[in-house]
Amino acid sequence: MKNYLLTFLTLILFASSYSQEDGLKKLKDAYDRLDSVEKKSIKTEKFLNKGFFFKNRVAEFLKFEEEKLDSYFSFVEPSSWEVIYQGLSKSFLKKNSDFPETDVLQIMESSKEQEGTVPIGIICVEGEYLEDYDIDENIEATKNGFLLDKKYKKYKIFNGGILKNKVYSGTIRFEVLRDLFYVESNANVKSISIDFSDGQGFREVSAGEIINVEYDSDGEKSIAVKFELNKEREFINYSKLYIVTLEKEEPYLSYDLALPNSSKQNSNTTSRGSSFFRGQALVFRGCDRVFDRPVIYVEGFDPLGDSNAYDIQDRFQVANIEGTLRNNGYDMIYLNFYSGGGDIRTNADVLEQLIETVNDQKIGNNDIIVIGESMGGLIARYALTSMENSSRVHNVSHFISFDAPHLGANIPVGYQKLIEDIDDINLFSLLNISISEVDDAMTSVNSKAAKQLLLRRLGPNPHSDFTSLQNEFQNLGFPSQGGIKNLSIVNAAVDGSVNEPELTYSPGNKLLDVDFVNALSGFIVVRTNGLNTNTKVSSLIILTLGVPTTVREDSYNFNGFNYDMVAGGTESNQTDNIGPDVNFLLDVFNIASWFGGHTVNDFGNSLFSFVPLFSSTASTAPRTTQSHLNRSVAQLEANNWTPFDKIYGENDNSQHINNSDIDDSWADLFQDEFGFGLTSFCNQTIGSSSPPRPRINTDYWYTCEVGSRTLFIVDDGSEIANLYTHTWTVTGPRNFSLQGKTLRMGPGLPVGTYTVNLRRSYSSSSGFSGSSNAMSRTFTVYDEYHPIYGCSEGGDPGGGIRKTDDIGKDEETVDEDEIVQSEFEKGITIWPNPVQGQVNVKYSMPAEGNVNISLIPITNFGGETVTITNSYRPLGEYEETYYTSALKEGIYVLEIKTDFEILKYKIIIERP
Repeated sequence: MKNYLLTFLTLILFASSYSQEDGLKKLKDAYDRLDSVEKKSIKTEKFLNKGFFFKNRVAEFLKFEEEKLDSYFSFVEPSSWEVIYQGLSKSFLKKNSDFPETDVLQIMESSKEQEGTVPIGIICVEGEYLEDYDIDENIEATKNGFLLDKKYKKYKIFNGGILKNKVYSGTIRFEVLRDLFYVESNANVKSISIDFSDGQGFREVSAGEIINVEYDSDGEKSIAVKFELNKEREFINYSKLYIVTLEKEEPYLSYDLALPNSSKQNSNTTSRGSSFFRGQALVFRGCDRVFDRPVIYVEGFDPLGDSNAYDIQDRFQVANIEGTLRNNGYDMIYLNFYSGGGDIRTNADVLEQLIETVNDQKIGNNDIIVIGESMGGLIARYALTSMENSSRVHNVSHFISFDAPHLGANIPVGYQKLIEDIDDINLFSLLNISISEVDDAMTSVNSKAAKQLLLRRLGPNPHSDFTSLQNEFQNLGFPSQGGIKNLSIVNAAVDGSVNEPELTYSPGNKLLDVDFVNALSGFIVVRTNGLNTNTKVSSLIILTLGVPTTVREDSYNFNGFNYDMVAGGTESNQTDNIGPDVNFLLDVFNIASWFGGHTVNDFGNSLFSFVPLFSSTASTAPRTTQSHLNRSVAQLEANNWTPFDKIYGENDNSQHINNSDIDDSWADLFQDEFGFGLTSFCNQTIGSSSPPRPRINTDYWYTCEVGSRTLFIVDDGSEIANLYTHTWTVTGPRNFSLQGKTLRMGPGLPVGTYTVNLRRSYSSSSGFSGSSNAMSRTFTVYDEYHPIYGCSEGGDPGGGIRKTDDIGKDEETVDEDEIVQSEFEKGITIWPNPVQGQVNVKYSMPAEGNVNISLIPITNFGGETVTITNSYRPLGEYEETYYTSALKEGIYVLEIKTDFEILKYKIIIERP
């Protein structure tokens, strides 16, 4: 290990003399080196190294074949499906007219416009993947004229999955695209079937087939594409489909909001669907069916347009927050901006227009309530104060700021710089990185709103747009017209504590570490900043054949503040727990995993404070030391250090704009301000109604085959005992159902991804009637070897193979059991014998070194030796096959010479 580190440091120092152009040339040279491999030796005519320069992109498929597993699986998202498709396309050594050449990105983009339709791509290709020593050996043999006709290992690449992962209907039309269906005959695939998690199990599918599925609950669904092979083997690709709602509720009103002429418009910021900013607002009436108590809910940061009004509604329905308001006669209005990453001030103009429209159209004299989610809180504050400054009446009684970053938001600088560095390496095509994902991440970081929001942007300081907007807010203050109440509800711990293990790290600690060592090696390190010191917050290093070809390191001098580890609404580097405001980080972590695969480590430091408590409370308290960032709400209110009339929250830090962990705070707010708590029934026209959608929680959404995890129902605070009956239905590798408040997954469940469906109904003893309500989540059981999720490694797949005797022993027949034992002790075995067409060699290397394998005709012992291979091998186990059809029949000595020993074996070569 010490030698390795010394070599690595030496290479990094050596890299300082390389320009980026030199490094890029070196990397491309290494890629072009693959063209020197003798093409005739690639029997399948698919050279997988050409398509997958980073080996870890095909790690699951290699494991499936190398360990001869009967069943295995991998995860496929739309972006990764496209990456594997591109890699396979590049792997063909000859143009194949049957392999589909289709613009996958265009198909995925077009599918967004086809509501209720989900396209599916299915591809299976068999090819050869050569280890680095195989490549060296092949090139050297060709150069020196060795007889190398080696049989390389063949691997099947399975790529089956959905190309769209979010829908707004429970009635889905799945289409197996004929243009993206390609299964090679030599891949020995007997059948392909799909389990849609609808209770019907696997059903066989074919190209062009359309499958209509009706779901009875929203939430996550596991879509499993199974490739059934000969010899009772199978490989399954799992995708995750999210159903936002079973049926889009028809809005009472829909407002299309065009931007009025404004000097605040920024021409450099793009919009969706028009040359100017605008938005759309959907109105859903309360249970009294009268549009008289409007609540405007303002969208937060959404630079890529990932969310529409129904997505925003879906978030606010969690914990029955929306249901409570509508059951008390309030009308919900969801405002979605068509440029969710645009100038905050310009989007405020759109909100002003909506407020004026609602005032004109609502019935009666009730005032408006405005709730601003995250950045939407800043937009709402700007809109309301601007209207007041221009003497316009807004008729807003309550401004509720929902975890809004009034003094700035925070993303660790290292993560930001990693985005920029990955974009700068300019090797997307070579490394199979999805350009669209990098572009999305860069669009988010470079958006106008990001520049206005981030406390630190791409370095230790904010952008000038941040400073400019903060100065404006200082002058504008907070709304004050008509006795409006300014309230804040936060995801930060209101006592200023930081007790979460994933958040209690120290300045300068690592947040992310990715190490992938191979012919092409990737090293990524992200750190949280130190205090009053210089910190290298991000480094991205790519080594090609041991030579640094890309080096990106970012170091800055930081002041005495670290915003990553303070009390606040949190975000995560765990892909299952990333919120909508930082959805673009998914792209970064996906790309990072392509470099490192199964060697990603976050050291337990998976959380960071996205909206610090001092920001969500708009604290005016002095901040001169790190501890000042965690002043409690009680301190702020006692010293009049906040402009809010009241602040609501819990004593734990929770995920930004997640209602589930702060539902008690919402209940307190509703009770204090409006005189009602969380309720499931309409207080205007009581009748049959659906119970609130149930919520499931657990520590992690996975377990290991030998472990278990308990899923439980989050309490909705009903005052009526035994009001509900809960039924769990689990579909996947094993189907089962039960009733109760908890569900235990494992131990002993088959590996794979399950769909866990929870249905809530009124119990027969409750006295209430109405339809049921349900939701679902996906849950994965990993096999015992899995290195990422801490499952223990065990087992040694393999079996007995016929072995031959050493030439130095007597030529009489030897008992096979004795041969197996003696040869196993030496660690080298040869089979079959006699040889007909190909010879197999299995051996182990206790350390790295050279291997020379030669054949010597036994009738001419002093004659010319035929070199099969002379090449380097790293430490490990090897099983190799060489073709012998070019040799004459007869008896040979097969000599295996390593740095550790020389062994000779007698073999007989016959014509096949």
